[in-house]
Amino acid sequence: MKYTSACLGLLLLATAPTAIADAVNNQLKPMETITITSQRITRDSQSLASNSTYIDRDTIALLKIETIADLLNLAPNISMQTLAGDFDYIQMRGMPRNIEQATVGIYIDGVPYSNLYGLNLSLLNIESVEILRGAQANLFGRNARDGVIAITTAKPAQAQANLSGQISSNNGRQIQAHANTPLLDDTLHLSVQGQWFMRDGIVDNTHLGGHIDDVDQHELRAAMRWQATDDVIIDASIERSKKDNGAYPYVNGQTQFKRGDTLSASLDTNNKFTLTTTTAALTIDWALASDWQLSSISSATDVEVFGRFDADFSELPYGYYDTWLDDNDLYQEFRLHHETQSIQWLLGASYSKNTDNNRNEYTLFGLNNVAKLTKRSAIVYGDVTLALANKWQVQAGGRWISEDFDAATLFINPLLPTPQASTQGNKTLSDSQWLGKVSLAKQIDEHQHVYINAGQGYLSGGVTWMAEDIDASFMRQGTGLSYAPEKSNNIELGYKSFWPSLNTRVELNAYQSQLDNFQHNYQDAFGLSHIVNIDRVTSRGLELALHTQFNDSLALSLNMGRNKSTITKIENTAITTVNVGNRIPNAAKGNLHAHLIYQDDITEKWAMNSALSINYRGDTSFDFNEPISQKSYHTMDLSLAFTHSSQWTVAIWGKNLTDTRYKQSQVKQATVNIAHYGMTREFGLKLTKSF
Repeated sequence: MKYTSACLGLLLLATAPTAIADAVNNQLKPMETITITSQRITRDSQSLASNSTYIDRDTIALLKIETIADLLNLAPNISMQTLAGDFDYIQMRGMPRNIEQATVGIYIDGVPYSNLYGLNLSLLNIESVEILRGAQANLFGRNARDGVIAITTAKPAQAQANLSGQISSNNGRQIQAHANTPLLDDTLHLSVQGQWFMRDGIVDNTHLGGHIDDVDQHELRAAMRWQATDDVIIDASIERSKKDNGAYPYVNGQTQFKRGDTLSASLDTNNKFTLTTTTAALTIDWALASDWQLSSISSATDVEVFGRFDADFSELPYGYYDTWLDDNDLYQEFRLHHETQSIQWLLGASYSKNTDNNRNEYTLFGLNNVAKLTKRSAIVYGDVTLALANKWQVQAGGRWISEDFDAATLFINPLLPTPQASTQGNKTLSDSQWLGKVSLAKQIDEHQHVYINAGQGYLSGGVTWMAEDIDASFMRQGTGLSYAPEKSNNIELGYKSFWPSLNTRVELNAYQSQLDNFQHNYQDAFGLSHIVNIDRVTSRGLELALHTQFNDSLALSLNMGRNKSTITKIENTAITTVNVGNRIPNAAKGNLHAHLIYQDDITEKWAMNSALSINYRGDTSFDFNEPISQKSYHTMDLSLAFTHSSQWTVAIWGKNLTDTRYKQSQVKQATVNIAHYGMTREFGLKLTKSF
């Protein structure tokens, strides 16, 4: 942290005198108003009675942000563990993650993306991203217990195109293309985007040679916008992506890899991971009157996964596991919006159906799990915002959710033939909940607001297909372990200000989140999985966001968070693996992101854009009792781009310039101790032609 702070401080000292002098002597271009759309209603972020992190497409491009994992470095108290072949977990505000479900909702143009294997989405053709921390029970449905990431894509517009090529470290190669074209006067527009990316892995396989985690992936997206009438707009899109990568780049957890060390493992199986995602969406917006709007969102998503990994994560001949997943999602939502000068209200209803056909096989020992899982959710919600006297504003909303979960499972285990080698069963779960959120905001003056909000978060229950329910006498039940719904209560107090004279925006908030009935999954001494109830988890923290525009060329953004997330109540005396006071695994104690962006016209035809960013992540424990952990670390990124006549752009960039070795996760059990490390240092060169 001292090194990070010193680097940032030196940079600010070097640039601040000139920047401040320019700001005093020149007329600054006013800072733009940030418009938030993730509330299902367009609002000024300054008056929103909740925290939010807004990232626009220019920042995404300048900081070389390409995936959700890159993006989340910019926000306070949030982290993501990404591992090809395994679930992509997002954790907000130190809250614990679930066995097989996302605790943070991701929505692209209102369409939910819930499959944990595909959460680390690429940011192709993104207009903006809004990160809302804390429960959003009044506006979003299942599995948004801890927050929401709302992504808006760029809509088809006037004729334009660009083509880019990139080379980078580890034999990286990337091609991107984008084109917009009108099809029918000014009423029908089409856009098409595509990208292809290949890169060698960063973990050597010393037994078989080559790399464990090579990358080969491509993506294609087409969108259409039709202004059918003056009052009706129709947006349609279809997207297909495929990843054909190596998988599970785990290394020996007992080896301490240091800065510059080559990451390596010794496996007798070439791990493999393929992920194919196809999504089609249709949105229709009707302007029923000047202050009434009705919207419909329909989507269908199919996710197919195949994964193979070395069963013992070593060169010993214990075979491999194969996994097949086929996930289908159908979603339909209707919402009605009404707005006047003093009131905004929203009514909506949605239905979703998710079907999983999954299989897991360990050929060497004849183990096999097969499951068909079906989840149905019906939701009705309402939200109202009232402008009161003396510049007070109140917002209140509620959501009713009804869910059904069906699981048909088959387990083949010749190693434990009780009552027989093959067992099967069915399990059905149902739940319904009312969830609410209320907030109160006060405008102190034209540029300052304070607010307080309280709300509930919800995570669905379900059945895991990866672990069979086995009783104390080792009698197998033929059904997967079931886990109950989780419900959280959250409160947040915040302050927002905008200082025109300094061209500076500041947000500060404090929060507490309390999760009851946390479903803890663990393995006993016999290697059997169990799910037990931990009565209460509590997280408290602070978050700060600052953005200042020194002058028309130089801007600074700073986001930092600190949290304390621990177990605060356990009444089940049978639980011996955790204790009150244990910190929640995989959640850093805090993080900091800062970036400086400098943009200027060098000559009449040449412009320069540069960005320096620093990321700091605090101490992170990987299990409740904290014997394995990652100490605090920092990384530094730099990008520099030159544009000629708005047509040609050449950019050079570097990520993790200090080549830091840091663990994203670690698993230590009786027979295995493995760790997954983040990306090593990368350099790249990118050339773009715009038409």
